[in-house]
Amino acid sequence: MAAIVERIQETVGENLGPGPLARDERHAKRVSDLRLYVRQHHGQRDDAQLGSLVLKGASTW
Repeated sequence: MAAIVERIQETVGENLGPGPLARDERHAKRVSDLRLYVRQHHGQRDDAQLGSLVLKGASTW
């Protein structure tokens, strides 16, 4: 999922150019917030941890 979001951000940035980031404060804040949120994604590490819990039988679902 993180890779998809990053690719979309890249594509949108290429198509819109720097204007919205420089002139639209709301847009720039949303882009910044989304980048920060995506950077908090720990996909492979989270998958490994979940797999370990399942193998230990620690899964509650």
